[in-house]
Formats: sequence, C-alpha cells, structure tokens
Amino acid sequence: INDSKFTKAAHALCAQQDTAKTPVLKTTGERDATTGRLRLTMADVVALKSAMDKLGVPAENRRLVLCPDHANDLLLASQTFREQYNIDRATGKVGKLYGFDVYEYANTPLYTQAGKKKNLGVAAGDGEFNCSFAFYTPRVFKATGSTKMYYSEAATDPEYQRNKINFRHYFLCMPKKEDAGVVMMSGYKAS
Repeated sequence: INDSKFTKAAHALCAQQDTAKTPVLKTTGERDATTGRLRLTMADVVALKSAMDKLGVPAENRRLVLCPDHANDLLLASQTFREQYNIDRATGKVGKLYGFDVYEYANTPLYTQAGKKKNLGVAAGDGEFNCSFAFYTPRVFKATGSTKMYYSEAATDPEYQRNKINFRHYFLCMPKKEDAGVVMMSGYKAS
C-alpha cells in the first residue's frame, strides 16, 4: 500500500512538461556507455537550485528526491556527497545538499526524450529514465484517509476453497499550486 501511494505522490508532484512555472531540466554529465544516459553532475544540482531561486521559492523547506541513478551519479562524482551519504531506510532521507533536504526514492516518474511525463505504469522506452525532482514542502499537501480490509474465508468459497483478502486505502498528495517545483530528467545520447 505504501509503495503504491508514494509512487502516485511522486508522479503527482512532478510537472507534465517544461514551462516557465514548472521547469524540466536535463542532466549534462558524461554519457553512460551502457544506457546512453547523461549522468547527473553537481553543476546540474546547482542548476536545479538556480531554477528554484528564479521561481522565488524560499530557501528553507526545499526537498530534493533523487532517483537511484542520480544518487549513484553523485556518489561517483562528489566526495562530499559520498561522505554524507547515509540513507535512513525508514524515511529515505539521505542528508542535506545546497539547502535541500535530500531523499532517495526508486519509483519516480519517467520522462520521454522530449521532456514530457509518461503516464503512471507505462514502461520506459529507449532513452527514457526515471527523474529526480525538487519541491517546496509548504506548497504541497497530503491527505491520508482510512484503510479498510476485506476478507473472505475458504470455508465460504465453494468454487475454489481459498482465502481472499484485499485492502482499500484512501490517500492523496498533490501540489497546492504548480509554481514551486523543478524536475531533473536524464539527458540521452544514443552514441
């Protein structure tokens, strides 16, 4: 249940495409020989910070959520990031970087090479990778509702004699206004 709701929250917090109020930036590092993905550099993180500054987002309460590829890129590139990298498995929090509270999450949205967010559950194509994203925490909200369990015993299932269980959970996470978030998608070079 938690995996599903966090994946949907990450998808909702990322911009559909690049606009003046919802920048979608591309990584500029060296090309990964296997995938063609351009690595995230510290300069890219500074560009992300600069985009937040240009949007007028206050310096406090900024959160950066890195996909595993981007977190690994920074571990390879920056000794400072490597030294402070100590992920708290309970919260996903890594540490602080350039004023951001840094988290790592694996199920961030996919973006096409043209910079458009793909629908939830759609597989990645060539040159399409998970993104990282930053947002201003007071500009987003979440509402967690109740969880209800449904259960049917094998004794009451004459056709298959099986126990069945299911859950319903209400959860919503969205930006209050789409003007305080930036996405960092991976650039791509075929060869």
